[in-house]
Amino acid sequence: MSFSGDDDFEKREYRQLSLPKQRRKGRIGRSIVLIIICIIICIILLCPEFRYLLLKWLNPMAYRQYPESAEFDIQRTITINVGSSTIHYTLDIPQPKNIIDSSGGLIQNVSYIEGDPTPTNVLPHHYSDHTWLIWEDTGSGTISVAISYHMTTKTVWWDIESSDTMSVDEAMGDTHFRELTDTYNRDEWKIRPTDDEIKNLADELTQNKTNIYDRMRAVYEYMRHNFRYVAGHSGEPKDCLTTLQDKSGDCDEQSILFSALCRASGIPVWLEFGGLYDSLQNKWGGHAWAKSYIPLNGKEGENVTIDVVNGQFLFRDCNRFSEWESDGNGEHLEDYYHTFTYSPSTSTFNYNEEYQGTFTSQGSITVRLDDDGTYVLPGLEFCFVFIAIAIAIVIKKRKKQAL
Repeated sequence: MSFSGDDDFEKREYRQLSLPKQRRKGRIGRSIVLIIICIIICIILLCPEFRYLLLKWLNPMAYRQYPESAEFDIQRTITINVGSSTIHYTLDIPQPKNIIDSSGGLIQNVSYIEGDPTPTNVLPHHYSDHTWLIWEDTGSGTISVAISYHMTTKTVWWDIESSDTMSVDEAMGDTHFRELTDTYNRDEWKIRPTDDEIKNLADELTQNKTNIYDRMRAVYEYMRHNFRYVAGHSGEPKDCLTTLQDKSGDCDEQSILFSALCRASGIPVWLEFGGLYDSLQNKWGGHAWAKSYIPLNGKEGENVTIDVVNGQFLFRDCNRFSEWESDGNGEHLEDYYHTFTYSPSTSTFNYNEEYQGTFTSQGSITVRLDDDGTYVLPGLEFCFVFIAIAIAIVIKKRKKQAL
């Protein structure tokens, strides 16, 4: 046996074993580069604007983007034309106020309100602890009043699930919830929770549901799936029974019906009125939605917003401002719809109201809209999935190389 042959074999084996070690350095470098590229892409994905465009491309119907906060100046102008008649009139407008969330932060911050002409009277703590601005005078022809506001608002999403809330009976142990049920869970102007048709429908919708969240969501889903938005006319809204029969209504009419059904199921819900900015048309308009209080297990309850016609459940965008909330008194609610009163009653008039102003948004927030209109903040799961796929590719390549 030749020892020189064995030496040659050992050298060949050494060369064969050492070559992969040299390649391994380059492959490790490429793996590191791949991981760095993945990290850079994820950082780009964290950019809200880019993330929104990606999400919209992946599923254009499931995601919406809203500003995190907004600052705006609005002038609300009310014009009444009484022709040649001379009338004595009173115009009363509630003054928007600050809204504070459960953490002490401001959802709505009102820094400036001014009337032109100057109000003839100001009534602090009038209806539902709001200050009301009053104009009272005698006039003919065209009467015009302008109210200017400067506000900042923020977008709020309430991360509440069914398991976070309690039954209606359990919630009666929450002092605030119990006080609200005493205030709201009865008939009010246009809102009739004690009507047999409303009560029977509410019982049917919430059958076998004792949880507050589940009951409210059941009513919300029913209205989202069965009612059409139809713009209303100026003046009084339809009664909740008429809206139920028509299966259609505008923002306040659908909110009135939603309130009636929720009240009939034991949940205090009331109306909130204000203005809404339409970013597509770049204009403001009057708006109404629903509000409620949900007691929570183990922590303080939350005042939440439900905007049925805009498909926003437990979500409040900063594109709106709140002017007044109904207080359970039907006379007060009716009076809100009759801001302009006059005498003699035989006179006729033309009433017009319009909003003008600026809207400056800050930041952005992307939310995923579930099929039933429930908003959830989109997690960064797509980033994590992307990272996991990249790591899996690297590991797989390393295993192949090891073989």
